[in-house]
Amino acid sequence: MAARIPWNQSEAILLVDAYFMIKKRAISRKLAVQLVSEELRKKALLSKAKIDDVFRNTNGINMRFYEIQYIDSDNKTGLKNTSKLFVETVKMYSDNARDFQSKYNDAIKEIYGNAVSAFTQWVNSSKYYEARKPIEYSLRILETIGKKEGLTKESLCNISNFGKVVEFDQVVRDDIFFEKYRRAGYDHEKLFTSYRDYLNEERKEMGSEIVGEMITDNGTKAKAFSKWLIDVMKLSMATARGYSSAINTATPYAQEFCGLTGSIYDIDDVEILETLLERMMADDRFAEINYQSHNRFRGTFDRYLQFSKAKNLGQVDTIYETKNPDDSFDRIEEFVREADVDGITASILSGKTGKSIWLVNKYLREQAYAIEIPNGIYIHANNVIDLFENKAEIQKIIENQFDKFCGYTNDEVLMDAATISLGMFLNDNCIDTPAKFYGIVRYLFGKTSKMYYFAGDKHIWKSESKYPDTNAGVLMGFILSNGGRASKKQCAEYLQKVKLASGNINGLLSVATNKDVLLYGNEEYVLTENIIENESWIDLVKRQINRLFQTVSYVIPREISDNWFELLPPLYDGLNWNLALLQDLIKKYMPEYRLITANENQGIETIRAGIVPEDSIIGNFADLVYARLIEDSTLNLPIRLEKEDLRQKLIEYKMIQGNELIYTLPKALDGVKYAWTDDGESVLILQ
Repeated sequence: MAARIPWNQSEAILLVDAYFMIKKRAISRKLAVQLVSEELRKKALLSKAKIDDVFRNTNGINMRFYEIQYIDSDNKTGLKNTSKLFVETVKMYSDNARDFQSKYNDAIKEIYGNAVSAFTQWVNSSKYYEARKPIEYSLRILETIGKKEGLTKESLCNISNFGKVVEFDQVVRDDIFFEKYRRAGYDHEKLFTSYRDYLNEERKEMGSEIVGEMITDNGTKAKAFSKWLIDVMKLSMATARGYSSAINTATPYAQEFCGLTGSIYDIDDVEILETLLERMMADDRFAEINYQSHNRFRGTFDRYLQFSKAKNLGQVDTIYETKNPDDSFDRIEEFVREADVDGITASILSGKTGKSIWLVNKYLREQAYAIEIPNGIYIHANNVIDLFENKAEIQKIIENQFDKFCGYTNDEVLMDAATISLGMFLNDNCIDTPAKFYGIVRYLFGKTSKMYYFAGDKHIWKSESKYPDTNAGVLMGFILSNGGRASKKQCAEYLQKVKLASGNINGLLSVATNKDVLLYGNEEYVLTENIIENESWIDLVKRQINRLFQTVSYVIPREISDNWFELLPPLYDGLNWNLALLQDLIKKYMPEYRLITANENQGIETIRAGIVPEDSIIGNFADLVYARLIEDSTLNLPIRLEKEDLRQKLIEYKMIQGNELIYTLPKALDGVKYAWTDDGESVLILQ
């Protein structure tokens, strides 16, 4: 057994800091316990200390939090057997914040290294100062727990490639198992947004030397662009400087995503420049960077294209934008009309008019004759044969589909129906894709008459939906029309009918985190709006849950009697209370309690092993099982049990059922109270 290692000050600093984060409700107690335990064990290993399974484990950390609570509460609550070190550290936190922060930074650097330390210190002196703690803890959670769960092997702060940052961002967003940490204290958006800004600032500081090596006439072109923005476009000096510097900032992205050598400022050929900028904006990784930068690059590119086209025409020193933009587009209708039913792209129109793509789109969307087809194509309404003559027939198809699909339809379903009853109209106008037909329908019923609600270049609702304009929103609308309740099978059948992806309903609805949808019984969903009436209703449910804990420290859900459910407020339309619904309500609306799972890989519909108060000393399944074992009058601890005999005990206790844990019981009960044999077939449960 490893020797007992006394606590040192840097460990106490991390513990105390986490305690006050819990107190501020910035992180859940469970997650803080897990994080600090992992960090302190890593810290010891980095210092070559010999440690065992007990060293700074979650049970021990949880107990230490109670000691800090005792100090913080002036000896009123918590555990009083604490150390002078903890007393002094709490005093430092309260009385000498600067010294505490300095030692906190040293502890973070010791565990995570220079790159993480540099980023966290930048955060402390940046515009993100007010959010520094959520960012610091989110980074620590990602670095420690994210690595443990296999999300990454590399530290975020070691990634300087913007493309890789965006890819990593998406990996973390998409991981359904890591999603649970968002509810407990991990703030993904703040972390990745601040880190991108940190990289941008680093590149600016590196900037002039590196850019100077890559760029032949950057300075001259940048100054000319700034001058044009101020003199011709009448922008302020600060705004002009921002646009001009954004081209330099975008250059490394162009090199990374599009293979550019040199600078964007080096490109004199306007067509090549426009192609490059379009490619960048079409790249999902760069589009995400642009979005996180509040559309900074899209606006810059539009201005720079205007400048470059004006320069080509010798108009840099003249006012290229007039106050009446219609005068600048006096031939655009002619160009659209000449394109016939094939249409013309906004990109080509930009070249013909010398205007940016953004301005072309903005102008044409206001013109009564312009039919916009998804993907930036425009058709003149007069070029569509029998357009208004077929409006009533198209409306008939739409209304029929609204009746069939609960007030909804989309491009593909519409195209299928039109192929049957409007074949001649489609053939005469070369309408061979759902997108083209959707654009015409949107023109007739969204632009000229605003009869229906269009969204996402795909969806059509009879009226604006209160749910998101996404596939998930479509499905939630269906559940509402079905009385606020639907089975997984009904949802899949509906999605198949409207030709939307139907393979993973739980994933589509984000059921694990979506507070607008609750699980109900066996593979069924109910809308929260039909369950929760108001905050008072939730309080009524909490009051009855509190009654369960009057005499016990934990509750096993499957042991809850049917009589108890009768004490809960009634549900609408004949719905009955069940464990799945209660469990999901607790998870999403009652942070005062924690659900204890027998297996981290359990499905979201599986009934959990136990419920405990958030601040319970029972931290995991192994703790819960031990608490139940010591209450079993038929057992005298210590005792040795065969694996299957113990599993049957857990079934008897109603913590698990069926074949749960048949192969993974030793992993689920991995703690200091369980001494498993090497083959995992029997265990000595210690006293």
